[in-house]
Amino acid sequence: MPEQPEISVVFSTYNRSHYLRQTLDAMTQVNCDGLKVEFVVIDNNSTDDTAQVIEEFSGRLPLRHLFQSRPGKNCALNHALDNVELGEIVVFTDDDVVPCKNWLKIIDEACKQWNDYDVFGGIFELIWPENMEIPRWAKACDNIRG
Repeated sequence: MPEQPEISVVFSTYNRSHYLRQTLDAMTQVNCDGLKVEFVVIDNNSTDDTAQVIEEFSGRLPLRHLFQSRPGKNCALNHALDNVELGEIVVFTDDDVVPCKNWLKIIDEACKQWNDYDVFGGIFELIWPENMEIPRWAKACDNIRG
């Protein structure tokens, strides 16, 4: 990555290439105009075609692919924190989400407006497995959509 990003979007994945493909495709639709953004994907020792999916999107997104063989999401995220010079804003997300098109613009604006705060959250549309009904607790939550 030649230029230091302003925003680093960081997430791990493990044997969920189908969801990862949907998420990365959704990330290509996010408005990044005027922002220096990179996407850091940590493959947490996947045995499916995760690496190929990441490679497929490397020409469509400013993407950094890391590999962490030690199992566990925390191990994967800490690997990125320890080994990558991240942007001023670090956004943690998951490999099964579809953000709104102005997601990163909203985060950037929120960080500028409330610069005394370090942590923000928001609404995401989750990619629910086709054979799984959305749990009652998730249906009742205003900031979870599926």
